[in-house]
Amino acid sequence: MPQTHDAARHRHYLAAGILASLLAGVGKGLLVGMGLDGDVSTLVIMLPMVVALFALFREPFGASAISAVMLATGLLGGLLYYWTYYLGKPIHIDSPNGVWGAALYLANGAVIIPLFEEMVVRRLLFFGLSVHMKTWLAAIVVSVLFGLTHQGSVVFTFFFSILMCVLAARQVGTVNRALLHGGFNLALSGMWLWVGYYSDA
Repeated sequence: MPQTHDAARHRHYLAAGILASLLAGVGKGLLVGMGLDGDVSTLVIMLPMVVALFALFREPFGASAISAVMLATGLLGGLLYYWTYYLGKPIHIDSPNGVWGAALYLANGAVIIPLFEEMVVRRLLFFGLSVHMKTWLAAIVVSVLFGLTHQGSVVFTFFFSILMCVLAARQVGTVNRALLHGGFNLALSGMWLWVGYYSDA
């Protein structure tokens, strides 16, 4: 994995990534503790954070062939993962509340969360850590932490994060990575909803 970090440009990335992670986790926890729906809490906390982070840490983006490839790859990957791991198994997720609940569930998974995670984990934390250690080691560290936040799919999520770190190190931009990430989530979550196995727990 090539060394791509610029110590001067990335000197504030690590602190910003840690702060954003803490604010998102604590903020959502407080809102859920107050009785707000989990998907609504995610939107309320993460949407303004995504807007602020992309305003503060700007990078050029223009839709291109790579954008289409990233989205198509994510959609295909999500479908393949569903067919490989979930096909024929009961699926237990929090039941979206009607059509609007399902739409919010998909919007969070396909847009808000991928943008947040690619900005915070694979840009701020990954490149921030790369100032202090080898790039490959930074990728492992952030991927271990990322995997541990996804109980039930720790191993897969670790390797998914490694892939995203490799793309980041190869100069694939945050939005393009989010297209792959979001396409994967959209296909997988869409299949969960379509199959219709829900849990009210």
